[in-house]
Amino acid sequence: MGRLFLLFCVIVAHASSAAYSSQTPGGNRLLILFLDGLRHNYFEYLDETGGVNQMRMGGCHVPKVKPVFPSNCFSNVHALFAGRESLHFSDFNASTEVNYTHRDLLWYRAAAEGKNVNLYHFPFCSGVIEKGLNCIPRRKYRKYPLKSTLATALHSLINKNTDLAVVYYEEIDEKGHLRGSSMDVMMENDTMFKIDEAILDVVEYIKEHPEENINFAIVSDHGMMDFNGFVTIDVFFLWRDVEHIVNLGSVAGIWPTNGSENSLEWRLRSPNRRFNLYTPKTLPGNAWPSSELAPYLLIPFPGYLLHVNYYPNSFADHFNPEKLPKKPRGAHGYSSDVEDMHTTFLAYGPAFSQGCEIKNKDNFFTYDVFPIIQKALFSESPPLPATSKTTESNITTISDTTSTTTTIVSTPPKPEAITGTEQLSGWEIKMVVGVIVAAFVIILLIGLVTRRILRMRQRQVDRICLVEDLADAEFQAGHYQQEDDYNKGDLRV
Repeated sequence: MGRLFLLFCVIVAHASSAAYSSQTPGGNRLLILFLDGLRHNYFEYLDETGGVNQMRMGGCHVPKVKPVFPSNCFSNVHALFAGRESLHFSDFNASTEVNYTHRDLLWYRAAAEGKNVNLYHFPFCSGVIEKGLNCIPRRKYRKYPLKSTLATALHSLINKNTDLAVVYYEEIDEKGHLRGSSMDVMMENDTMFKIDEAILDVVEYIKEHPEENINFAIVSDHGMMDFNGFVTIDVFFLWRDVEHIVNLGSVAGIWPTNGSENSLEWRLRSPNRRFNLYTPKTLPGNAWPSSELAPYLLIPFPGYLLHVNYYPNSFADHFNPEKLPKKPRGAHGYSSDVEDMHTTFLAYGPAFSQGCEIKNKDNFFTYDVFPIIQKALFSESPPLPATSKTTESNITTISDTTSTTTTIVSTPPKPEAITGTEQLSGWEIKMVVGVIVAAFVIILLIGLVTRRILRMRQRQVDRICLVEDLADAEFQAGHYQQEDDYNKGDLRV
């Protein structure tokens, strides 16, 4: 029975090892903190010993990241998590459907490759149904401290139950729309310091445990600026000249009726307007295919939003359009050249110990973030350092100087470390291990009972023996009675 028990331990240990190896293919794990509405300078006044500054000094830091136009959620979420080759971040037409379930997004790619993914507090959680992808919604009437959410996400990575964890945090964007975009507003109630404190906990763990191969990135979709007012544009045209309008607040597309193009364009070029008029050919920084654009595009001056009677601002490309106030104090969605729309990028961990090797140092866009985080998740794990102490790493900083524009085109290759075969998810692995354990427990119990029965039969055979006299027989009978009583008590126990 000792050998049987030893064999049982070896098999269970092997099954557990196989479970962990199948849960974390390639060994890399990635935690992403998505701070909605993080302007590039909101981290300027944090403590030098805080989490953000440690990421700047020991990892990858891009001070200014330009959003794709318009600098809203829908376009830039797809740019961040699907890259420049995404088929969806450029959608803009009369039938545009805003959703976040496209298969080219990073979390769907990871789940398709057999990785386990957790998304935290995204507004689109109700629409996520995917094997290996778990989206934890934010409860309607409960505030989740960022520190608690990040600790939960990190814990799932440490336990190797998760390969990719993405935490969405909306307080900066909400506060900007409601109170304004100034630094004073963002520092109220120690908002930025609390974020920095939560980041520090993650950075300190990664620094102390490099063998875990956990990487950490901070991303955002756009910045924020103060709102000056609405511009009503339907006073600049005749409704008989308009067939349809798509109004996103920060940009509006107008489709004219047949034969009214010249009249409409002449009226829209009024000298008293607070917006610029473009066509698909003249639109600066065009992120959309020309075939999807309206013949005329109106972009308000920075700080203003467009208003059209009968075509109210849908703000459909915002994460939470229902939460936007009717009279906002802060706004976004403007051209990539508006500095207040710029955000920032930070990354820390084994994959970023030598920086992030960024080539285009002058024009870094949100879609340039995608190949960096994709590589951190899918590439092979880097070798461990010689000592457990963290050494000083090179700093990768993006300068603000202007030079010839170069752009990385990301065509993500299929990672060599990941195979296309379907792998077991966490609950399936636990079920398999549980079945193995239950089977061996049953075998072990059967073996113990069988051994006890055989021993009792052997004693009964031994009792059939010759005795020399009556005294010897009485002694043998008493001895066997004591053994029977002992065995019965043993069985009861």
